[in-house]
Amino acid sequence: MSTLQSYTLTFNTNIKISADGGALSVDGGLPLVKEFMVKLNFYPLFDQTVQFKDDRKRLTHTRQSVFEQALLQQIAGYDTDDASDSLTHNQLFTQTLQKKQLASQPTMSRMFQSITPENIEAFNCLNQRYLDQYYGQESIDTVVIDLDSTHCDTFGKQEGSDFNNHYRTFGYHPLVAFDAVTGLFLKAQLRKGNVYTSTEVVPFLEPLLKHLIEDLNVSHILIRGDSGFAVPALYELCETYEVKYVIRLKANARLNRTAESFVFRNESYPIVELERQFDAFDYRANSWKKERTVVLQNERPAGKLLFTPLFIVTNMEGIIPEIIVKLYKNRGLMENFIKEAKLGFFMDKTDSSKFVINEARMWLGVLSYNIIQLMKSWVFPPSMKKWTIGTIRQRLIKVATKIVSHAGKIHFKLDETFVYLNDYFSVTKRLRSF
Repeated sequence: MSTLQSYTLTFNTNIKISADGGALSVDGGLPLVKEFMVKLNFYPLFDQTVQFKDDRKRLTHTRQSVFEQALLQQIAGYDTDDASDSLTHNQLFTQTLQKKQLASQPTMSRMFQSITPENIEAFNCLNQRYLDQYYGQESIDTVVIDLDSTHCDTFGKQEGSDFNNHYRTFGYHPLVAFDAVTGLFLKAQLRKGNVYTSTEVVPFLEPLLKHLIEDLNVSHILIRGDSGFAVPALYELCETYEVKYVIRLKANARLNRTAESFVFRNESYPIVELERQFDAFDYRANSWKKERTVVLQNERPAGKLLFTPLFIVTNMEGIIPEIIVKLYKNRGLMENFIKEAKLGFFMDKTDSSKFVINEARMWLGVLSYNIIQLMKSWVFPPSMKKWTIGTIRQRLIKVATKIVSHAGKIHFKLDETFVYLNDYFSVTKRLRSF
């Protein structure tokens, strides 16, 4: 069908641009994602776990099907509900979702409006069961859990939004946990904007620890966290479950005096290179019920007179202090995981006035993040495993595709000049044998 919208280029008037190219799509890699989800039993798990409240009599789109649509749109990079209006009759999307047409923006908004706190818990359960397939099949016995909090900006009167002094802005303050080795998003919880970093960390973490230990038989677990998580309740939780931890402590006068007593003085000055000294000592804060081991790093940059101490509390025994410090500093990778989840999968999207809907959107980001993370782990060739979602969209998902129907069959015909076709079919081949 022709269109009234067209444009002639001034640098070459023989070139005319119009939107009458027929049934084309730029998301030719999305069926591969759906194929992976099917092979990893996402849909049976979804149907068993998530039950939406829905008392409508005549259904064109079930709540479950609309949520699936939102999930695939998110993976494809469409972060707004109204994108569904443009995709309503997109044949690649309709064939991938096995529907005559996609749900419209109002239908998708009504789905989100129906979300309940029970659905939020169901999303958490679905995520856990989905990841269990990976941990069970890979027979993983060691998990490093990185705890952190992040910030989601709000720009209105969102329920639960408040000023956070650390970030110096209004928003939410979610709690997150990642597997440091695989990058998998283990758990998330949206919280009000003004809560402290460690607020609710014990009820957040304990079910995860119990599941890993009792259901998945993970024998070695390490918890890492910055000084915001330096609270006795977390230490005691880890000790109860015999879980190791390395958590940074905030400096205080007493710790600083102890650090000063460990300094080995180098008489030569000025110092021409970075100097680090390591040690460990027993320490008991006033709020602690017992002594714990604190690892110390005293660091002095070149040209400086004084040392800067770093304190890490741990229950790991028989490991030299320098290794403990390196182990703690490796948690810096978590910032990349959070950035990927927020910028790539829009988990910080907070455009609803209701807290529960914003938490549902956060879980939409978590689930889509893990689908791609698992797909990278299991079916991407080694050269592609470190790709970010931006690269994946560019080289795997955003493939120009012509849709042709013939003899009851649907053919997705890719652009034969697509630069990354070799990567595309490399994934296709591995997916076929998965």
